[in-house]
Parts: sequence; structure tokens; C-alpha cells
Amino acid sequence: MLNRRPLEVMPRERAPRSGEARSCSQFTLCILHFALCILILAFAGCVHPPESAVAPPAAPPSEAEQPPAFPPPQPTPPMPPAPPALPPALPAIIVPPKLDRPPMLRVWLSDVSAAPEISCAGPCRVKVIPGDQEKRHAKLMAANAFLVPGGIRLGDAMYKCSSLEIEAEPGGQVRVAGRGYSGTIRLLRSTDRVTVIVVLDVERYLLNVVGGEMPADWPAEALKAQAVAARTLAIFDHLQRAAFEYDLTSTVEDQVYAAGKVKPSIAEAVADTTGVVLLHEGGLFPAFYHSTCGGETETPGEALGKPEYNFLEGVPCGFCTDSSHYQWRATLSAAELESKLRAAGFTVGAITAVSVEGSDSRAERLVKLVWAGGRTLIPIVDFRRAVGQMVIQSGKFECRAEGGDFRFTGRGFGHGAGMCQYGARGMARAGRLYREILMHYYRNCAIGKLY
Repeated sequence: MLNRRPLEVMPRERAPRSGEARSCSQFTLCILHFALCILILAFAGCVHPPESAVAPPAAPPSEAEQPPAFPPPQPTPPMPPAPPALPPALPAIIVPPKLDRPPMLRVWLSDVSAAPEISCAGPCRVKVIPGDQEKRHAKLMAANAFLVPGGIRLGDAMYKCSSLEIEAEPGGQVRVAGRGYSGTIRLLRSTDRVTVIVVLDVERYLLNVVGGEMPADWPAEALKAQAVAARTLAIFDHLQRAAFEYDLTSTVEDQVYAAGKVKPSIAEAVADTTGVVLLHEGGLFPAFYHSTCGGETETPGEALGKPEYNFLEGVPCGFCTDSSHYQWRATLSAAELESKLRAAGFTVGAITAVSVEGSDSRAERLVKLVWAGGRTLIPIVDFRRAVGQMVIQSGKFECRAEGGDFRFTGRGFGHGAGMCQYGARGMARAGRLYREILMHYYRNCAIGKLY
């Protein structure tokens, strides 16, 4: 008999019995309860989604981009550089140290050429710095000093140095640009020139300053007042500019240092006031002075923009009326005025009006310039320097436009702060002593002796 496989018949669906239905219902409830728990846990963050819900990873980086197994520590980002420290403000008042002799000053001959002519008619020594090599010469023939790589050439002689010092033997003088100077002449290598510094003590310096700032035939008490004011200013600058290459310039920017033979009246005024200075609360200050005040002096705030020195109050003068600068006039064409201002770096249009702005005596007075569509304010000091200090002789002026010109009418000569020199002469002629003169113009100050 052939073996036959029984037919595989798919079972027919049937209705569940009552017990089976109950079991299915319980099973379904369990499934639903389990799903509900899963959802609650998922929302609570306790269950991670299945792997299929995670986005596929990005393609692996190329070999060149593969990160190292142990990446090196990242360097700490650099801190931004600190802003440069502002230079400390120079002190307005300096308490002088105890001195047993006159301090040595360094005076820059700021008006000589970049290659000055140097000579000495008698014995002198030439010292090379650094190295302190020194050589004595019977004399130095007139020769120009030039910069050369790494040194200074004086005539045919070449010196490898940063500085060269020339000093005449006692009684002699070294001549610079045809003028004789006492003290040591120091030649410095600067950026594009040879800078000439005269090194000498303050009393010898005053012999050539008092005569440069005041005529030698003026009354003795006026010359003494000038000597004290100039000494105060010189020693103040010496202490304030200790870190500089020089203490003072040789021009009106500081004090006029005029080479030449010293007149007996000047030598006497300096000797009679040796070491005497002006002090404010025990400290030195720049003892400002000027030619002619025009009736009253001004505070340093309004005259120079230096309100820190306003303890020097403006005072009525009344002693300078015989000065030729007591009143002055000047005329400038509009084109000339604009050209001078532009050459000094000021941006101006076709100027139509010039006036002086008033001041409360603590702020510097300003010059207002007006043109079509614009205006500007310029400090008095800068305006005078730009236009010409011999043209605009002081900051006390009025100006009117007339045709194509500007006509200035003013009083006084100089900045107007501190001592009026013509006023000092007038007071001396009236019999006042130099101490009275100083106390009149330098209010809130005292007279002291440093050495």
C-alpha cells in the first residue's frame, strides 16, 4: 500500500470559550498597562528610545581628519593685552630736596642747526661716552659736527659714541655756531641731527638768562626779581624733567639763554639772590613771567590753560603803561590768516569773524573762528603760535573784519600770567624792593632760600 501523507488542513477559526475570552481580556489589559508604564517612564526621561529612533551616525571622518585617541589639552585662550599705562602726570608742585650747592642744568640749544659748528680757541678736553675715553687738545679748529653710522664726526675726527663732551679749561669757552658758552658742551646722537646740550650749574646759567630776559640797564631791584623768578622756573624744570635728555630749551619756550659777555648789573643781581626761590606751600612751581600785562595779569588757567597754578591770582598792575606793547595793533588779510592757520594744522574755511571767548578764569580763553557753514575754537596759546607771537602779541584783543582784512586791537605782550616784567621795572622805579615786587605778582607764595 502506498504510504500517504495526511493532508495538512489549516485549522478553522472558532469562537473562544468563555474562559479563554476572560484570559484574553486580562492579557490585553496587562499589555495596555505595560505600554502605559513605558510611556510614563519615557516622558520622565528614565527610558531611552529604541535604537531605531536614533538618527544614523554621520560618515566617519577621513584619515586626515581622524581625532587623536587622546586629544591634547586645549591651550588657554590668551588674555587680551592690557592697555598701555598712561604716563604719570607730572607734578604741579615739587618739594625741593635739601641742596648744599646749585644743581647742574642741561640746556638744549634748540635754535642751532642739525650740524652745528664747534670750536675752542684754547685748551680743552674731548670725552667719548660710553667708554670714558678722554683726550686733551690745545685747541679745536672750527668744524661741523655730523651724524655718522655708530658715532659723530667732528671735522676730520671720527668718534664711535652715543655722546661726545667738550669742555674748555677754566676761563675758556667752547663756541657753538659762533657763540661762546661756559660749561660742558654735550653732543648727542639724535634721530636725524646732532643735538647740543650745555651742562652748567644754575647760577652760571642765570648769568646768561637774566640778561636775555631783561635789559641790563633796568633797575637793580627789577633784575633781582627776574633772577629769582628765573631760578625758580629753572630748578622746577630740572626736577620735573629728570628723565629727559635736557631740562630747559634755550628759547622763549622756556627761558632765553643768551650767550655772550655778562654785564656787571646782571652778575650783581644773580649774586645778591643766590639760592633764593619762590615757594607755594613749601614746593617749587613754574614762576611764569611775561613782558607786559596791559593793565592786569591773568591766572595761568585762562592765560595758559594751566588751572593747577591758579593760586597765582590775576592782579591789577598799573606799572607797565610806559611799555611800547601796552597797546598794539595788527592787520592780516583773510587769505594770510587762513594760510597761517592751515599751515599750523587747523582746518578752517573762508573765515568771516574772529573773536575771543570769555573765561571764568579757570578755563583757558579761546579764539572763535567763524566761516560759512562752520566754526571752531582754538586755544589762545595755539592761535598766537600759529599766526605769530610778534603779530598777535597777547590774548587780550578784539578783532573786526574790514573788507578783506582782519584788524586786531590788543593790550600787553606775552601770555599774561605771573610777573609783568615792565610792571617790575615800574615798581622798582617807584622804590619797591625785589621782594615786594615778587609778592605783588606771585600771590599765595613765599620767598625761600634753597642753598
